[in-house]
Amino acid sequence: MGKTGLQLQALSLYRACLRAARTKPPESRPGLLQFARAEFDRNRGINRLDFMRVEFLLRKGQKLLATLAAREAQGVTMR
Repeated sequence: MGKTGLQLQALSLYRACLRAARTKPPESRPGLLQFARAEFDRNRGINRLDFMRVEFLLRKGQKLLATLAAREAQGVTMR
């Protein structure tokens, strides 16, 4: 069975996060990669039929990606 549109969007967002991390200084990359992996792993168990929550998380991730992709951003603070 193929992936749904939302699954493809989530995969695309994850790959974009990895690409954005590669543009940052070498000392910041491990933290960025760890943060991205932790966020996606934390939300892995969400029911794929819960469209509103999945779409919310995708929008939230896209906003965070835009912030991280900014040239000034050097890393993230995990709380």
